[in-house]
Amino acid sequence: MTNQASRATKRMLDELMGSHRNLDRRNAKKFRLDWRDDEICKYHLCGWCPIREFQGTKCSMGDCHNQHNELVRVQFNKEKWRKKQDYYEFWKSVLIKVKNEYDFRIRRSNEILVDQLEAEPNSRIHSPPEPDPLNNPALQKVEAKIKSLESKAEKLKDEGNNTLADKLFLQVDLLENVKDDLIEKDRRIMAAAFAKSAAKTHEHYAVCKICGGLADQTPEKLNLHEIGVIHLGYARFHDEYTRMLDIFANNDLKSQSSSRSRSRSYGRHDNSKSYSSRSDSRSSRSSSRSRTPEDRDAMFDRMQAKMGNTVKSKSDTEMIEPKSNADITEPKSDAEMVEP
Repeated sequence: MTNQASRATKRMLDELMGSHRNLDRRNAKKFRLDWRDDEICKYHLCGWCPIREFQGTKCSMGDCHNQHNELVRVQFNKEKWRKKQDYYEFWKSVLIKVKNEYDFRIRRSNEILVDQLEAEPNSRIHSPPEPDPLNNPALQKVEAKIKSLESKAEKLKDEGNNTLADKLFLQVDLLENVKDDLIEKDRRIMAAAFAKSAAKTHEHYAVCKICGGLADQTPEKLNLHEIGVIHLGYARFHDEYTRMLDIFANNDLKSQSSSRSRSRSYGRHDNSKSYSSRSDSRSSRSSSRSRTPEDRDAMFDRMQAKMGNTVKSKSDTEMIEPKSNADITEPKSDAEMVEP
């Protein structure tokens, strides 16, 4: 086993069983990790780390050097939502970045496909190549015959035999026409083959809805595309993005229902208080109405005793008793009051 493979195996065991898996129970407590530690990956705690998923690809977001520990994630999942909410908010922001990158890949792939289909016909890439005489034996024979006749005609012309030289030049012209026909025929064949291959190329390429890239639709190439790291990473991303939306939606509903239940409990408590106060006032009024005169006098005496206004001596009682009829004198008349 190579060093790279051994390091990968060690990292996998550390993530599954912890780095303290070979220690005894007493010493393992010193190295036990907590989900709040800085060396723990926050994305992995929430369920998926996109940085580790796309690491080393064209869609790389950097390198994740933090630990992906399954035991710590079990601890994290047992915590309440209010303790985990900040971690999920951080994870949500990274998933939104991946979503924006996916939208850009879809848009860019569609633009490339449209540009290929609407390319100019005189483009160097999309125009058929010129026929090569080396690939056509008949054309090679015609060109060789033309060269030999031209050389003979030139010699005859130099010798003064113009009549025979003119006949050879006529044969050269006929062979030139044959050569042009062969070249045109090769050009038509190559243009048809190029158009067929171009149509086949555009027909077999399509935008992948999973990863947003251009995928060759031939069976062999499509299988290679579907097992690629980028395709598998975006397939996992779609599942995790949907799960993230469900988590936030469920917790928002729970928080709203708990707030409504608290408000209803407070309202019931206030209503019970007001009802009890009203019932007390009614009971006090009804009890006051049901008392006899003797009870009211006794209650009045008790109140005076509390306030310190009780009668303590007989003189005080005499001061408040009314005078007799003998002591009361009649008032004088006006005439008696005037006399000196």
